[in-house]
Amino acid sequence: RALSIPSVRVSPRPLLSPMSHTIEISIAISDLVGVEHLARVNCVLWQNDTESEKNWRHLGTTNAAVVINRSVDFEDKISFKYVFEKAQLIKIDICRLHDGETASGSDDVVGSCIFKVDELIGSFGLQLRRSL
Repeated sequence: RALSIPSVRVSPRPLLSPMSHTIEISIAISDLVGVEHLARVNCVLWQNDTESEKNWRHLGTTNAAVVINRSVDFEDKISFKYVFEKAQLIKIDICRLHDGETASGSDDVVGSCIFKVDELIGSFGLQLRRSL
């Protein structure tokens, strides 16, 4: 008599969504140099899921803020979906405003900084400081 061996069917495991959280980014700038002529600025935030400088996607734009004593504190917070253990970059452009409109030329960018989102998360609610 032949023995019947029970078969085992292995199904692929369902893909689990990566651990992600929505974080809110608030921006404050201090010690702006050479901006005495600026009255109002805003920030344009860009995101990049790769290391390539060519893949920036618009994340958000803050409302205009007044420059007081070379400092700016933006009231808005920009939401961002952080994915655990994934390379994500954020670029912040500080732009001068012309008649309440965000300037569109690169010469209207007063300052810029790029950081990894991991650096922001790793600051544990403290501040991440970057030079422009």
